[in-house]
Amino acid sequence: MTFMAAGCGGGGTAATPDADAVLDPDAGSPTPDADQEGQASLSHCPTEPDVHGPDMARVRWQNGVAFCIDSTEVTNAAYAKFLAANVSITTQGARCGWNQAFAPEAKSTNGPACPTFDPTGRADYPVVCVDWCDADAYCRWAGKHLCQKPGGGSVASNLAKDASEWVIACTGDGARKYPYGDVGLAGQCVDQKYLATTPGLRPVKDAPLCEGGVPGLFDMSGNAWEWQDDCHEQSTTGDEDACDPLGGSFSADVAGATCTAGAPFFRKQVAGDTGFRCCVDAQFF
Repeated sequence: MTFMAAGCGGGGTAATPDADAVLDPDAGSPTPDADQEGQASLSHCPTEPDVHGPDMARVRWQNGVAFCIDSTEVTNAAYAKFLAANVSITTQGARCGWNQAFAPEAKSTNGPACPTFDPTGRADYPVVCVDWCDADAYCRWAGKHLCQKPGGGSVASNLAKDASEWVIACTGDGARKYPYGDVGLAGQCVDQKYLATTPGLRPVKDAPLCEGGVPGLFDMSGNAWEWQDDCHEQSTTGDEDACDPLGGSFSADVAGATCTAGAPFFRKQVAGDTGFRCCVDAQFF
């Protein structure tokens, strides 16, 4: 199958779509799409006020209907809006009863030091030092979900990562090892070799060549590890469930920043190089 996808939210002069085509909202050209019954459908990514956070990229995959993923990691500025909404901790899932606050932590428990949370001076930097439950709560508030098995439900931890929305998006539905291609290029994304005046975590889209596996999708390799809904329950309360974030970070070498590279984390742990982005079902006309 030829994989095609597009970012959501753009415009352009559109051609009249064929009966079995969907209008690509960025390029203005028809591309094939189908719903669960195999019938022609028109799909697009939701926008404000239906959802909050980064613009989204639409992802088509060969085994089902389209879905959407945040075009960047969730930023400090976006996360500050969530904190300002004063979401109750009682809205969390059953495995998060131990989590008593959503603010980013000041001290790392599993990696590089935590930067000061600064939604003004570092507005466009990925929010980091948030645990799995913080990320899950944000995505719920934003009208989305942590990226999961398409159609719903947690990915079978360590058994089917290639079945996750996050990996499908990063690999271009399995077409490549890295978001930009099948061969790793040190420094193309924000990894150990990335050239910057201030090495370390960078603002989203700081590496313009780190785009893919669909157009309009950035930083899937490097910058910050990213939580997804991929947890193996191994503790009574959920705090020490194994929930491996994916994609590498600024502290990873290129070999450790593939679309399926994971880091060993408990649900409760935080690090200065670990953030997240969200997914959501595409909307159909």
